[in-house]
Amino acid sequence: KKLGRNIEERPKEINKRNEFGHWECDLVLGHKSKDDEVLLTLSERMSREFLILRIPDKTSVSVMQAFKELQRQYSEHWND
Repeated sequence: KKLGRNIEERPKEINKRNEFGHWECDLVLGHKSKDDEVLLTLSERMSREFLILRIPDKTSVSVMQAFKELQRQYSEHWND
């Protein structure tokens, strides 16, 4: 089952780290049980800023809710 594009397919200029805004995302899972804790990790290529968010599970719904919450928080921050 292939989801998304392979990291090898990204444009070569992203590897130069000259431009802010290219993020990598991954999920880190705990033990293989129903009650696993899941961490959503985000890493920006140029600044190497790193965000870690705890989410309830590894579903796409939980991931998208985390992205929407980040968007809301950063929108409020930049609009102040």
